[in-house]
Amino acid sequence: MPRARSGIPHSIIVDEAHYFFGETTKCPARFDGGANYLFSTYRPSLLSSSVHAAIGAHIIARTTVAEEERYFITSVLQAAGPHEIVPFEMLSTLDPPHAGLLLQTPSGPRWSTFDPATRMTPHAHHARKYADVRLPENRAFWFGRVAGQQQGIVAHNVAEFHAAVQTLSPTVLRQHLVAGDFSRWAGDVLGDDELARAFEKLERTVRHGAAANPTEVLAHIEDRYDLRPRHG
Repeated sequence: MPRARSGIPHSIIVDEAHYFFGETTKCPARFDGGANYLFSTYRPSLLSSSVHAAIGAHIIARTTVAEEERYFITSVLQAAGPHEIVPFEMLSTLDPPHAGLLLQTPSGPRWSTFDPATRMTPHAHHARKYADVRLPENRAFWFGRVAGQQQGIVAHNVAEFHAAVQTLSPTVLRQHLVAGDFSRWAGDVLGDDELARAFEKLERTVRHGAAANPTEVLAHIEDRYDLRPRHG
């Protein structure tokens, strides 16, 4: 292996790691726990168990995340952090601009807070996100029953959701919009607050009597996600 001979790269940085190192993706099967990986993610609960088992240090910053991520981070701190510190108290110290470091050392886990240095490059927002990352069964979107009839469509990712919306009957589409199902899935499962807010506005108009228009739902998705097939 080139890295074994040269020591290069010294570190492998994986941004948006939950897209590539999830339980249902292919990358964990090739994961070399001996290499020096840096995983960046706002959805740590979606990382595979093999990745979590190899992590020796966590850097945690306060951010707006789905409620389930707060519970997950708390469980990580409770399991891996110093026993004398309560996870809630650890997280409560992370008011911006502070960040937390949980480090596994030979003498045991150590928790500390620090102020990150001022970034040297401008922050680049991802204009569009990947839409083909497969979610586990319990986080898929299940299109429900109408008058006792099962719609029969399950979306395991945003691309499948986008395709399914194009096939829905007006009755089923309206049912989900009135119930707020789309915004809830976007916020609680995808962690995409911007898409959730867009869906919420659309859902309110439908509750107030507007027609359920699939084109509007599709437009919000297309504005946020790259639906082109990925290669390689």
